[in-house]
Amino acid sequence: MQFFKYHGAGNDFVLIDDRGNSIHETFDKATIARWCDRHFGVGADGFMFLRDHADYDFEMIYYNSDGARSSMCGNGGRCIVRFAADLGMFKDECRFLAVDGPHRARLIDDGVSLEMLDVSGIEGGAGDDVFILDTGSPHYVAFRDSIADVARLAGTPPGRIDALLERLGLDPILLGRRPDAVSGGELQRLALLRVLLVRPAFVFADEPSSRLDPITQARVIALLGETAERDGVAILLVSHDAALIRNTADAVLDLDGAVPDASVVRGARAVGEAS
Repeated sequence: MQFFKYHGAGNDFVLIDDRGNSIHETFDKATIARWCDRHFGVGADGFMFLRDHADYDFEMIYYNSDGARSSMCGNGGRCIVRFAADLGMFKDECRFLAVDGPHRARLIDDGVSLEMLDVSGIEGGAGDDVFILDTGSPHYVAFRDSIADVARLAGTPPGRIDALLERLGLDPILLGRRPDAVSGGELQRLALLRVLLVRPAFVFADEPSSRLDPITQARVIALLGETAERDGVAILLVSHDAALIRNTADAVLDLDGAVPDASVVRGARAVGEAS
């Protein structure tokens, strides 16, 4: 049987062209689950049939990977719209029917714009920071402090968050703000805070101080250096700032793969040197 694979925002789907409205009925729950199995089947997060409908451009029939019928899937909806367009069923905009009702969608330069149902109401959950809403698929929304969650999961000792905030030059009030309410440099340092809280064995630091002023940059780089020496952390520092690399790194490798001269490499065997 012919099938197609599409993916959207990290979810992948098997799609069946059932415009003759004759294939869907031949699939049961177990069959769909076997198709979606990533070890013994095709492998997918969801399974969809595209079917003809008298009042719409098409109908979307959606199943979860376990073969059970499901509520509306937004990523699946965008994929089936692109599938319908690839089949030549419409050019720019379409209307289709899903389990939660009609939807409109249109093609855009980099994908598909899909209208979900309006949220008619928001219910409170267990706590002041928990909400339940329905966009065609029920959503459980819980607001959490990401930094505190990282510290809790990593078993970070009490007081380490405050100590790192001070070293990074960050005001604790920033932890209560949304990402769009802090500056680029603050976001950069908050990302480092999350990394350092888990005491990693290896840090890939790609331009970790590119948005910082020289004084704050020096503080951040000093902290990374101290972390490497004290905790035995290996840090791969990527930067276009040649002076920063020259004054910080133990070994340097340029993007062309060439080993720099010995005056640049300090305290370590040069990258590429035979052991």
